[in-house]
Amino acid sequence: MMQRPFVVLACGLQGFLFKGVIIYSIYSLESAVFFLNFTHCKYIQWRR
Repeated sequence: MMQRPFVVLACGLQGFLFKGVIIYSIYSLESAVFFLNFTHCKYIQWRR
């Protein structure tokens, strides 16, 4: 009887962590691309 909520909690936590990892990876990838584009534009402006 006591194990049922524990299993539900563990599954919910696992799903939450999985979503968090996916969102974090997408966010870090987008920020890295944005940073590269930003530095590239600054470099082009500086060269001009």
